[in-house]
Amino acid sequence: MIESVLIRVYRLGAWLIIISLSNCFIFYPFVEKSLEKENNAEKYALAALYILSDKEAPKPGNGGTLQKLNPGNAAFTLSWSGGSDDKTDSSSLQYRVYVSVSDNIRTAGEVEANGEPLNSFTSSLTSLEITTLRIRGTVSYYNVLVMDSAGKKSAYSSVSATIIPKYFYALNQTDNSISIFSINKATGNLTTVATLTGGNSPSSIYIPPRGNFLYQASTGENKIRLHSLDTSTGNLTFVNAFTGGSGVISLIADQEGRYLYSADSTSSKLYMFKINSSDGTLTALSAGSVATGSYPIHLSTDPTGSFLYSINRDADAVSQFVINYTTGELTSLVVSSQATGSKPLQASIDPLGTYAFSVNSTENTLSNFKIDSIRGEWKQYATLTTPVGSGAASILFHPSGSYFYVAESTSNQIRQMSFDKTNGILQTLATPTLTQSGSPSYILFDGGGKFLYCVNKTGNSVSLYTVGSDGSLAFNTSYAIGNSPVHGIIYHTVE
Repeated sequence: MIESVLIRVYRLGAWLIIISLSNCFIFYPFVEKSLEKENNAEKYALAALYILSDKEAPKPGNGGTLQKLNPGNAAFTLSWSGGSDDKTDSSSLQYRVYVSVSDNIRTAGEVEANGEPLNSFTSSLTSLEITTLRIRGTVSYYNVLVMDSAGKKSAYSSVSATIIPKYFYALNQTDNSISIFSINKATGNLTTVATLTGGNSPSSIYIPPRGNFLYQASTGENKIRLHSLDTSTGNLTFVNAFTGGSGVISLIADQEGRYLYSADSTSSKLYMFKINSSDGTLTALSAGSVATGSYPIHLSTDPTGSFLYSINRDADAVSQFVINYTTGELTSLVVSSQATGSKPLQASIDPLGTYAFSVNSTENTLSNFKIDSIRGEWKQYATLTTPVGSGAASILFHPSGSYFYVAESTSNQIRQMSFDKTNGILQTLATPTLTQSGSPSYILFDGGGKFLYCVNKTGNSVSLYTVGSDGSLAFNTSYAIGNSPVHGIIYHTVE
């Protein structure tokens, strides 16, 4: 089309003169070194004329509407209709998704100035999976830019996504059961839904990002039990069981919910699986497993989803791995392990991925680590340990990264501290501890950090706390659950 309107291209010094049928002269800078042959000048001139003739930006499809589809645990699919353009074929239009923590990405200019890109410009793209790695806080804002071949861009209509706690699940070890509750998103209060029985001496439960299913580490039968999760009621239905090692005890997925890893405390290995995103079915990866230190008891990943860490209770160490993004397989880091204190039980990594702590049950201490931002390795720093109360069993950063909490099962209390993000130092709050009877053994927050739930092993209960603006906890109430609860998990939806 453009060739039919072009009459002649002349070179005059460092300029090209393009003459069109409309007798319009267009001067275009000619850069000698960018052209291998002089006759390439016409090709570049044609491109310049094409750009100058494209007067309109592309039009977003369906009026620019963005949809949040297929909601799973704290995840969803961002979907849109393809756009159109007066010069560029629809198949050649390119799309890029942006996120912001504020409602400041409504126009194309605002999107590029304020938004964080989540992908590269991609042709024919009409959806993107939004999981943990692409969520920025409790409320995130998303928009899409569509770009034509001339580089002109238009924005769709931005949409917000709010992460809402919906269901709470408590694992009762002696009862071999899971207590199911719905969560009031405004108050955090729990309402009983049902109790599901199954498994043998289970140790932990886990819901992967974007998944509508729950896994149970059934230690006594050496199985990973899969349950489908009814998002309208919270009820669980047993589906199948998979071999997760001879002593499966802890479970975790990568940050996008594509791969599951199980810690086998008996053989001191991590088993690796591919997750079927539609039904949660597990398929063992070709590598099968990797070795850890003795008695791996707790697994964690860094916020970027690049590294996985295994706390090894009887080795007094943490094993360190890199996650292959494409295959999901684990490979030991150059520094494959780092010493902790005696009998570590759990680890917690700050939301920025800069610092980590392990809780050491024999010494009643925290081991303090700084994380190498490139290599992912933990290194002890400054004050190597922080003393805590007797029977320290569970530790947790607040989602803001500004506060840190310890459940102390023998002391029957919860310790609350502030965290300096610059130097990694913990300081006790004005009220250092709160009494919590019943052997508090596991603590967890909702995604927004408004509520803390404490699972009490001998009290056969879960306690609800609200979190103040200064990080201080305020007791609300407790709820009866099954016998010897040891773990809990929250399912979050997206609104």
